[in-house]
Parts: sequence; C-alpha cells; structure tokens
Amino acid sequence: MKYITLSVIAIALLFSNCQGQDSIPAKKLYNALFKWHITIPEGFSNMSPQDYARMQQKGTAAIEDTYKDKVINQSKPIFVFKSDQMHYFESNYQPFDVKTDGSHSASCKAVGDVLYNTFSKQLGDVKMDSAYTSEIVDKLKFRVFKLNIYLPNDNILTTYMFSRLFGNQDFSVVILFVDRKRGEELLNAFRTSTFDKK
Repeated sequence: MKYITLSVIAIALLFSNCQGQDSIPAKKLYNALFKWHITIPEGFSNMSPQDYARMQQKGTAAIEDTYKDKVINQSKPIFVFKSDQMHYFESNYQPFDVKTDGSHSASCKAVGDVLYNTFSKQLGDVKMDSAYTSEIVDKLKFRVFKLNIYLPNDNILTTYMFSRLFGNQDFSVVILFVDRKRGEELLNAFRTSTFDKK
C-alpha cells in the first residue's frame, strides 16, 4: 500500500508527545528543488529527525492496523515545524509517475480516505467531517483535502492537505491545528508562498 506521508504524520500527531527543537522567530525559507519561497510563522520550531522518524513509525502502525496491509513510504521531508502537539506544518515530496501510479487526483482522494478511515477506527465514536476541493496558490492549482475532528471540550482538530504534481514529483503540504488563530497563520504562510516559474 503506497500512501504519501501526510496520512502517516497526521495520524501520528494525535498519539505523540514529542517536542520540537531549536525555537525560531518567523523565518523565510527556500527550497531549490521546487523553487519555493515560504515564511514560517513565529513560534514554530524545527522537528528533530529522531522525533520525525518516531512519528512516522506511529502513523504507519496506525494505518497498517486499520488496513491490515503494509505501508510503503517513499516520501522525503522538505520542512517540518511544530509549535506543540496540535499545531504542525510539514512539506514533503515523493516520486509519482502517472504511467505506473495512475491518476494523481485518484491518489489524493485515496490518501484522504485512508486518513479519514484510520482516524475513525483509532479514535472510535468521534464526529468527523471532510471535504475535497482545490485552491490556487501563486497561480498553481493544488488539490485540497480538509478534515475536521470534533474533540471533547468543544475543540476541533483540523487537518489540511495540499498536493500537486511538479513533473514527476508529488509535492505535498500538511497543516494541522486546533487553535484557529494559529491555524490561519499556517494556512496564510502556505497560501502566500511563491514558486519561481522560470
């Protein structure tokens, strides 16, 4: 079973207590592979490779428990930041060939379905809703999956997953939050980010 890391990480966050490291102010970042410029909001910290690996293992285990199938993870992280357990930003990419992997649209839908079904099984009788849409970021169309999980004490855990193909690379961003203000900061950071077109 091949699913992008978004599902693995988003699931792991609910069952993790790892902390970020290297607290930073708002910081401008650049990724040369995708020619991507983004400013990460103040108060978010880099996640250590060790914590990231542990989260991947937890998320993978939850998916494999739900689907009774092995997860094949080929993704590579670009930037991974947290302010705490419930406020998270990750970007990653993995190879994607429509000739062998099929429709990118169908793949994105499958990832959203896996995330929804795994949360449903792992969390039990919890209200959730989801939506599949698209958004334009810097004149580029991204497929978007949004998931709301209604937690106790009137908290809502919201996950956004943005995905698009750049050639034969599947580029993805996952944003997870409970606090609306922090969530809007993360969403705005991505929505105002830019990709050099030359």
